[in-house]
Amino acid sequence: DINPAACRLFGVDRATIGEFAPDFLAKWPGLAINFSGTKPVNAEFQFAGDPPVYLEVHFSPITDRRKNLVGKSIILRDITRQKSIEKAERLGRQRLTGILQMAPDGIVILDRDGQITFANPSAERLLGLAFSDMAGRRYNAPEWKISALDGSPFPEEELPFMRVMQTGQPVYNVEHAIHHVDGSCIMLTVNASPLRGPDGNTEEVIATM
Repeated sequence: DINPAACRLFGVDRATIGEFAPDFLAKWPGLAINFSGTKPVNAEFQFAGDPPVYLEVHFSPITDRRKNLVGKSIILRDITRQKSIEKAERLGRQRLTGILQMAPDGIVILDRDGQITFANPSAERLLGLAFSDMAGRRYNAPEWKISALDGSPFPEEELPFMRVMQTGQPVYNVEHAIHHVDGSCIMLTVNASPLRGPDGNTEEVIATM
């Protein structure tokens, strides 16, 4: 059997009922390979077109009470719109990254756990580290040796990342220092702001120095 939605996605009509399934699916090699198995499979496929069509496909065996294979089912879900959104977001992120890379201010992005996921060249110069050396490092890692400008301890709850995560609001002109292993000290003024996900919750924090 084949329902109207599957007819539309395959571009066929119900006259295909009764056709030998492997012959029918031979037009789509990826589908045919997965259909030939006897275990459930979830997969994504791109169908040629302008624009292309993307399908999420679930292959499942149908068995009788004695677990004998008596048939197979294919459940299709059109995910073309989802893929288009993901592509647009990916391109947007790439463009944003290009802009951030050229910014004269130091810019870092941290995930919701406080780990650095991005740092532009200006941030690398300010912090004295290549991005590869700071990637994954937390905002409050001991290696930063954070202090107030006068060298006294700086309260962790006053760090820009912590304040943004606690309030969900931007913070401005937070001043503190970091100390390098060579004894040098850099005094920073930091602005930070939440980057929100579709649900409105803070997913990342972007900070400029």
